[in-house]
Amino acid sequence: MKIYMYIDESGSIHFNNKTKYFAVGGYFALEASKFKVISKYKNLNQKIKVKRGLPNDFELKSYHYSFKEKTDILNKIQNIDGFYGLAIVFNKSDINKKIIQAKTFFNYAVKLLITNFILPFYKTENIEFIINIDNQNIAIKEMNNLAKYLKTEFCIYNFSFEVRYHDSKNNYGIQLADLIINTVYNYAKKSNSGKVIFANLDHEKIKIEFFHDKILEN
Repeated sequence: MKIYMYIDESGSIHFNNKTKYFAVGGYFALEASKFKVISKYKNLNQKIKVKRGLPNDFELKSYHYSFKEKTDILNKIQNIDGFYGLAIVFNKSDINKKIIQAKTFFNYAVKLLITNFILPFYKTENIEFIINIDNQNIAIKEMNNLAKYLKTEFCIYNFSFEVRYHDSKNNYGIQLADLIINTVYNYAKKSNSGKVIFANLDHEKIKIEFFHDKILEN
């Protein structure tokens, strides 16, 4: 079977950056649902651009949408069978060692997404993972590292990994991942937008894990 993952990040893992949280995630879709998810998001995205008089090639980022638009999009997307949102949020104060290589930590975060959200349901399957990531700020020499890392980490399973890098401007799957992870990130920061949208999500279809759960403490 094939599982398509679309992954993005919000915040910064570097300790010299003052952001408190770092979030990695987006969604995965089973092969039969991949095109339904992207087609639905593309349709909703283009309707909003037409309504605002924006050119078709304009990239709508998460911060361009209103609360209502985000809620409407995510409600429609999460109702598609075979679609599952997933995200993990790191509170940087819980990380004991200074992170020097951000992309190495990103690889670790992707491993956790697979381990915590996908593995419990599909670990006996023969799975071909196609992982789609925004190519922004990815050095050429790092582009093959994630696939090699995952093949090693999951060597006891019958999994294969292909990593594809995209310009988000031309990829609606990556744009949807940006919308999901940015919504989660804003919820982690306890922003009003994050709280409002998060309250309307189906938490069986869009799942979030908080590293060490300290993020939920008052």
